[in-house]
Amino acid sequence: MNNNGKSHILVVDDDAITLKFCMEILSDAGYGVVGAQNGAQAVGILRSSFFHLVISDINMPGLNGIELYNAAIWDNSLLRNRFLFMTANLPDTLKSYMDEWGVKCLCKPFRISEFIDCAGLIISSAKARMAAEGRGTEQRQSMRFALMKRCVVRAPGTEQAIEFSAMAQDISSSGLRLVRREDAGVRGDSPSMDGPAAVEVAINGSKLNKPARIIWSRETGNMGLKFQEPMSAMDVRCIMPLRPLHAGRAHGQAAGIERT
Repeated sequence: MNNNGKSHILVVDDDAITLKFCMEILSDAGYGVVGAQNGAQAVGILRSSFFHLVISDINMPGLNGIELYNAAIWDNSLLRNRFLFMTANLPDTLKSYMDEWGVKCLCKPFRISEFIDCAGLIISSAKARMAAEGRGTEQRQSMRFALMKRCVVRAPGTEQAIEFSAMAQDISSSGLRLVRREDAGVRGDSPSMDGPAAVEVAINGSKLNKPARIIWSRETGNMGLKFQEPMSAMDVRCIMPLRPLHAGRAHGQAAGIERT
């Protein structure tokens, strides 16, 4: 794909009329647009080209939108925050998980202005996030697992326990990124955000409980933790494999490994 300065969007929908309609709207708005008629086709396109945004229907035959999302972040975890879903029926259980993952979804029928505004906001937010982290928008990370699981961060050895709940975003052998949950209860004082803070991190549903240090944090609640010792193969086995998400299930985890 030639990068001519435009933001590029992949639109996925098994309904030909909806697909053509969305592509025309985005093209008229100045985006470079590519269409796919199903999830499997979209996976192939994503493996050969980079997109600033993927817009996908959820209910599709074969590979549905959620399964496409899992496959996409398996290949490139940078796409985790670059998805916009569309659906005519969004169950409350799936909506709550999307809210927790930070993934946007528009319910059909939607206004054209809402569609354009939402796409633009996701693209600009993703670019700003990459710039803040000092990375290019198309740069891939090496050997990072896309991990969406609740975890607990605590500061050991203090008179007053410091503990809060968070959602892991991804994890590597040397550390992980997480976002602090808005409804997380904090016991004691929060770990210092002005410098490195010694903590322990435990990932729910696994035996992983490792000492780490908070090496960066942001007002948005995003934090970066570095393990004091690299994660071993046994530690990886405690976490993987993780069950994929499915549109019709209330629970599940997404996992993937990013390749260079």
